[in-house]
Amino acid sequence: MIVADANVILYSLTRCEHTSTAREALEGADGVAVPPLWRLEVANALAVIVRRGLLTPEQATEAFAGAISTFTNREHEVVHDAALRIALESGLSAYDAEYVALARELGCTLVTNDERILREAPDVARPLVDPSSTATT
Repeated sequence: MIVADANVILYSLTRCEHTSTAREALEGADGVAVPPLWRLEVANALAVIVRRGLLTPEQATEAFAGAISTFTNREHEVVHDAALRIALESGLSAYDAEYVALARELGCTLVTNDERILREAPDVARPLVDPSSTATT
């Protein structure tokens, strides 16, 4: 089982350099868990992408509907006190701390490309894309 960060969900919904890697990570996992706040984070990111002219409103709506049908049954409530404690101790946002708290509660890995999460929660966080695989020689 993995916890998927909102950016991993977003990559899986849109066409970008990480789309295939995100889809492989999600499909290859024994299970995927997300905190309920993923909906707002992904909706916000899609709205920003539309404002930048990278997707039409219709494309964003369709992508979000697909995400809802895929991830709603994978939602797990988080102990918010734990998320707050993690946020206070690490300096992460409470939103990011929710993903860390969920991974710790479930005893699994949090897949993310968020450098701050990777730095502040090395016990559970691993990068979607291995930085050494993108380094030039």
